[in-house]
Amino acid sequence: MEGLDLFLKGCFREFSYEKYNHTYGLVSYTYRSRFNLIYEGDISPTIDLTSNYMFRFVGMFDTKDEIVYVVSDYYNVLYTNSNYKKVLLSDLKNNIQTDINKAYNKYIEDQAEYLKDLAKHIAKQFYSYNNNVISLYDKAKDFYIGNVALGDDIKFTIDIATVNLEDICNYIIDKKQFITDIINFKLNYEKDYRVCSNYSGIPDIKCSLKEYIGFRLIEKDKIQDICNDIDNDKYENSAQLKKLKSIVSVAKEHWEMKNVIIGFKYNNKSIEVSYPLSYLRNLQIDDYAMPVKDRDKFNDLFEGLNWTQREEKILAIKYLKYRNKNIYEDESL
Repeated sequence: MEGLDLFLKGCFREFSYEKYNHTYGLVSYTYRSRFNLIYEGDISPTIDLTSNYMFRFVGMFDTKDEIVYVVSDYYNVLYTNSNYKKVLLSDLKNNIQTDINKAYNKYIEDQAEYLKDLAKHIAKQFYSYNNNVISLYDKAKDFYIGNVALGDDIKFTIDIATVNLEDICNYIIDKKQFITDIINFKLNYEKDYRVCSNYSGIPDIKCSLKEYIGFRLIEKDKIQDICNDIDNDKYENSAQLKKLKSIVSVAKEHWEMKNVIIGFKYNNKSIEVSYPLSYLRNLQIDDYAMPVKDRDKFNDLFEGLNWTQREEKILAIKYLKYRNKNIYEDESL
């Protein structure tokens, strides 16, 4: 075993090495009986002791699992010279955040009915305002057109702003218990939450975190119900929303295509223009993105419509064509 690894294992408390004509020393401090914290400093004989001289933390060694956790893989002797397995502390912090949120969402999934029961009175009060019902429909419409999977979009997170040494060690020693403690603290001690409307004049509803999560789950179910109703033609504009969804889906599916030919049919008139397909992913249709030669005929066709009536212009699309091949066609026009 190399001298550095013997030092990491705790066989001796200091280690020195040469780098760039300087002598560097490593010192070890035992933490919680399991970890050796490693600090590095320049100990060259010529060092000016009146300068801002200090040892810096460069990593730690887990004596049980025999893993070196390093601050950096750049000019770090622990990373380059040790034969033990190395893990970047930044990667470990990311893993902590990921594992916490994965477990948090698993808890919410498992306890969904309980959480929704807690929030039923809040949902009843919130949706007693017609403006909030309208806002729910608008949100569902955006989900539907964008073909967004609700399970992928509506996620809950616990943001760990700072991960300190104690957190890291607790995670390494007992990951399951550490994550459970974080989630329990979040759910039981953070109480100041509000369900808020998008409309002024409608009061916020104060609630606990569990009630807030339950309300969001109820909202998710309502959005899914609206999307299902659109699919089943239960709205007057179901056909139009299906068309908008189809166009967005085509634009996403053919992401590699740049410009396409759009065939419009509006007020018994038809035109063709060249247009960036990527703009249609967001249902964006503007004359400035077209070649100059196409702008006048586009504006003439939709004369009388203002820039906010973009959906009406999108609904006038008869076909999308790429290299003389239709990638979308509305046979009803």
